[in-house]
Amino acid sequence: MNAGYLRQLRPSGALKTIVSDRINNQQCQKIVIDYSSPNIGKQFHVGNLRSTLIGKYLDKVHRAIGNQVISVNYLGDWGTQFATIAAYWPKVRPSDSYWDSCSDVEKIRAITDCYVVANKKKRMDENFRDEVRQTFAEMESQIMNGDFSSSTMRLWKDIREISERHLKHFYSLWHYESTYVPGARCLVLRSDQGQSCTENEHRYLGHRSIRRW
Repeated sequence: MNAGYLRQLRPSGALKTIVSDRINNQQCQKIVIDYSSPNIGKQFHVGNLRSTLIGKYLDKVHRAIGNQVISVNYLGDWGTQFATIAAYWPKVRPSDSYWDSCSDVEKIRAITDCYVVANKKKRMDENFRDEVRQTFAEMESQIMNGDFSSSTMRLWKDIREISERHLKHFYSLWHYESTYVPGARCLVLRSDQGQSCTENEHRYLGHRSIRRW
């Protein structure tokens, strides 16, 4: 894709104009796009980021050309992954007083660390693998019967609520590139006034120096 074509996409509505010949004779489609979809109890990682960016791009493209889009962020809160955490968590869970003092970010980090250690143990320890399978079988039976009274199901509910709060805050921090233009401009001006950059053919190149602000 050349630079000239990319420049055509910048104005509002340009994409729809470019592809209009291809879609004029087609009916509007209803499309479901499932993207981002992180697991609960785990930190948002680069794989989630990749899915989020590509999914959002496809969402916007299909909306721009007139398709009806249903976006789904399907959180992974069930399965062997969670059973692995549930089976190992009692061995590493901190005291109630310490846990209650932790932020959601700190709690997610601790739960993620639990999963990493437990997953490694599951690969090497057949007895623990059996324990994970048994834990998940019990969870399946309990959810089918609408029984959420066990310690495992209470843990599942707690971790899901922690993860939902954490992810809502995380997603709320995302902005458009234009959001940072004023701040970036101020940073350039401060660098210029502090003589920490030089102008070269109308572009600023930072010196290799460390400055205190």
